[in-house]
Amino acid sequence: MICMYADSHLCTLTFILCTCIWIPLHRTTQLLVKILAFLVNPHHQLPDETPSCSLDLPVSRFRDLGNVEEEEEEMCSICLVEFEEKDLVNKLGRCGHTFHVECMEKWLETCQFTCPLCRSRLLHHPTSILPHCYS
Repeated sequence: MICMYADSHLCTLTFILCTCIWIPLHRTTQLLVKILAFLVNPHHQLPDETPSCSLDLPVSRFRDLGNVEEEEEEMCSICLVEFEEKDLVNKLGRCGHTFHVECMEKWLETCQFTCPLCRSRLLHHPTSILPHCYS
């Protein structure tokens, strides 16, 4: 704020009002709104935030995975139930392990973002946020 007359009491009062009252009050109310929004829905992402990671879990039927090789699992390592041809499964991209969709959903709901079997990461970082030496 620019004041024409430095000796004016109105200029001093306006400066004090803005810097000591209005700006801190405005920032405090913004912070309270964010805290209340988090308490109401902790998994809600604020509109001004951009996701830093993505989770890509393709869903397919077990019979559609192709030839069942000897190395491929025949049972879900989470629930220990054998796969049937009609079961919906997630085959993880990094390690290739396969799990029932329902089992992976329960696994992810507990904030576990690694493969239940080998602990390889499930989250993928977009290349735009990675440093140059990692991309």
